[in-house]
Amino acid sequence: GLALRIFVDQEGLRAVQALSVETGPRPRLASLQAGAELLARVSPPPRRIGYVCEAQDCRSITVPWEERSGIFWAGQIDLTGDGVLETVRRTAQVVSIYQDGELVWRSPPEWKVLDLALGDPNDDGRAELMLALDKPGPNGKPTSHPFILGYRGGTYRVLWGGSAVSDPLLEVELGDLDGDAVQELIVLEKPQGGAAQTVSVWRWHGWGFSRLWRNPKGSYRDLILLSGEKGELSRISVAVQEEIE
Repeated sequence: GLALRIFVDQEGLRAVQALSVETGPRPRLASLQAGAELLARVSPPPRRIGYVCEAQDCRSITVPWEERSGIFWAGQIDLTGDGVLETVRRTAQVVSIYQDGELVWRSPPEWKVLDLALGDPNDDGRAELMLALDKPGPNGKPTSHPFILGYRGGTYRVLWGGSAVSDPLLEVELGDLDGDAVQELIVLEKPQGGAAQTVSVWRWHGWGFSRLWRNPKGSYRDLILLSGEKGELSRISVAVQEEIE
């Protein structure tokens, strides 16, 4: 069962804590595993909110709950343009590319790749990787960067390395949100000066990205895209645990 521990002082109620207990003549605290299982049954799952976008704006919509991670772990895409899919893996913040089962590229050790997306972020008709990574800045402290990695001239290389961003990147997705056959960059980022996160949509303008839209601050995780059906546009979906003013 559950017990409530209530903290009260001269000013009134200060805090309430829920504790999982094993019932009986002499109740006792449950083990961590038993407590976690009980809380999972009685605690509501975080909800998801969604957005559908047009040329310059996005509006909120209702989307179904999906227990899906927003972080990339593995996928396949034709990076070399030869019609054969390469395998891309992200393990322990390191990205590896395999061709015919053989390792052909690995991210530098100073990079910490938090997430990536497969697609065509710079709208050049070629498949690339959109990376959200941390790397040491001039003072040695980690800075957050968006990088585009592709295959050109027989080698894998950074095609575009964005400068350090003020709002660190947490998760990224690529998808055509407005039906114009051009992929937008969707980012879960952490604005400076607080614990909140925001979701933003960006568009490639030829030498970088311009922000089109950003949602209100909140506590978000697991950014995903839901494919449109029967002519519908793709939708943004993100898990939200609480609103933050």
